[in-house]
Amino acid sequence: MNRWNLICTIILVDGACAGVPGREGEGVSAPTSTRCEAVPVSPKAPLERRQQLLKLHSRIRVLERRLARARRASRREFAAAAPLSRKEQRALRRGHRRYRQVLRFAACGMFGLRPDRGWTFASRFLGELLGRKPGELLGEGWLNAVHAEDRARVAAAYRTACRSATPLAIEFRIRPARDADPLATGAADPHEAGDAAASEARWVSLQIAAQPHRREWLGIVEEITQHKRNARELRRFQLEFESRVNDRTLLLMRANQILQEQIFERRRAVDLLEESEERWRSLVQNAADTILHVNRDRTIGFINHTHLRPDLGRAGVIGQSVFAFIFPEYHAQVERDLDRVFEHGETVTNEVEAPTVQGERRWFQCQISPIERSGRVTGATVVCRDITEFKRAAEQLRQTQERLIHLARVTSVGEMAAAVAHELNQPLAAVANYVRGCMLRLEADQRVGPEILHALQEAVDEAHRASEVIRRLRQFLQRHERQCERISLNNVVQDAVRLAEPACRRLGASLVLQLEDELPMLLADRVQLIQVLLNLLLNAAEAMSQVTDAPRLVTIETLTDGPHAVAVAVRDRGLGVPPELGQTIFHAFVTTKPEGLGMGLSISRTIVEAHGGTLRFEQVTTPRGTRFVAAFPTEHKRTPT
Repeated sequence: MNRWNLICTIILVDGACAGVPGREGEGVSAPTSTRCEAVPVSPKAPLERRQQLLKLHSRIRVLERRLARARRASRREFAAAAPLSRKEQRALRRGHRRYRQVLRFAACGMFGLRPDRGWTFASRFLGELLGRKPGELLGEGWLNAVHAEDRARVAAAYRTACRSATPLAIEFRIRPARDADPLATGAADPHEAGDAAASEARWVSLQIAAQPHRREWLGIVEEITQHKRNARELRRFQLEFESRVNDRTLLLMRANQILQEQIFERRRAVDLLEESEERWRSLVQNAADTILHVNRDRTIGFINHTHLRPDLGRAGVIGQSVFAFIFPEYHAQVERDLDRVFEHGETVTNEVEAPTVQGERRWFQCQISPIERSGRVTGATVVCRDITEFKRAAEQLRQTQERLIHLARVTSVGEMAAAVAHELNQPLAAVANYVRGCMLRLEADQRVGPEILHALQEAVDEAHRASEVIRRLRQFLQRHERQCERISLNNVVQDAVRLAEPACRRLGASLVLQLEDELPMLLADRVQLIQVLLNLLLNAAEAMSQVTDAPRLVTIETLTDGPHAVAVAVRDRGLGVPPELGQTIFHAFVTTKPEGLGMGLSISRTIVEAHGGTLRFEQVTTPRGTRFVAAFPTEHKRTPT
């Protein structure tokens, strides 16, 4: 094989372009028998494919240059040599045609350049990419297609690569094809600055494969606008993602902080709860009162201590019925109270007696409260307080009050002694006079006339009256235990009025009775009720001692006070109770009289309340005065105590 056949073989082998992208009909004319199929190549073709095309183009150019040198250097030799065969000529033309098609229709723009002359040729696709004709790009004319803001940078990098014969890879923006080319003469474009703000500027990538040992280099230009846009979007997405990640991180940090705070608060709450539980456990276990938890079946579920039954202990008490620890006479009452607690959710207080291990009867005040869960009463808390000593003290107080009541009666009698003695002296003197007169008359005249009979009758009446006064006074002064009996309130009022009338007259007061008929009977102590009325009547009379502008009238009234009570009201026309004593008038040692002890109203209220009644007072304006009302339950309403 001669030299030319070797060159053509290399071209055919290296430049074989079966499946190489291209278009038919442009560039060098081809025989009708030869056709290169064109396959479109996307700008997104792999980099490896583009590098292969660049390498193929470089090799073809090298072979062409070698062929040119060989023709010049061996013109005579080639002239004398035998001409190429038709087959070889067709192969050579086919290789040139394939090269031109690769150059024209590659997916990237290709150009050749010489370091000293600039670009020597440019592909048609490159011209379309830069918006210029291929001829306008030769030399350094391609720089006019570079964006004004990037032109200086690109030109400096290009010239540096040409001088140093080093590869160049640079990215820059290009000007739109419609823009003018003011730099063709080297002048600056004053309107080019506006292009830099365009958000849709086109970007390209220029690569030059510098080969110092060759006179001509090869370069390619690719559009990377979409790549830049994708990179920009990717960066935006990355920044947005980082921002979201940072936001989520901050949220997680905040949530973690809140969680830590909640954990701390819960731990603190647990500590406080444990501390509170220990405090309440200590308080319950060391409480002087007995605290129980009673189930709905009336069994004991908890007890804080068993001081009253140390023989049983807690284990012996828990699970037992509450009725096992109280006397049988209280079972019905406790059952009723537990029904009210469990069925109606009420809080009940009662008093029961329970035996101790020594058999002693002790009084307990029990407060029973419901325990609710989900709207249903599941149990009850019972707090039992030993009130035995309180009961004993109350009994002693009652006895002391009775002694005080007796002392008050004696004091009242002492105050009435002068008036009573005066009233007794008059009837006794009259009796004596009448009897003496009768005796004289009988001695002078043995006949008995009407006058004598009348005088004797008067003597008898006065004697009876004196006897009755003395009897009632002695009965009142006599000390006795309280004895309740069926009495009429009107009768008690009349007896009290008879005793108080002399003292009231001495004080210038008149008594007026207003008694209601057919009052219910009372179950009370007659003497104590008379004592209350005497105290109220004397107080009313003394309250009017300073009244001079109105009659001194004391009105005693009996009336019904509700469906099951009767009352007696004592009203005066005095100056009334001072406002500062309105809340303490019934307290001991509180009085409005300079010589008074302040015990009368206190003792009277004690007596009334001991009978299950109430003692109150009212200020009256028309006419002025004070009205004391003592109300008592009727016989069938009250059980004697």
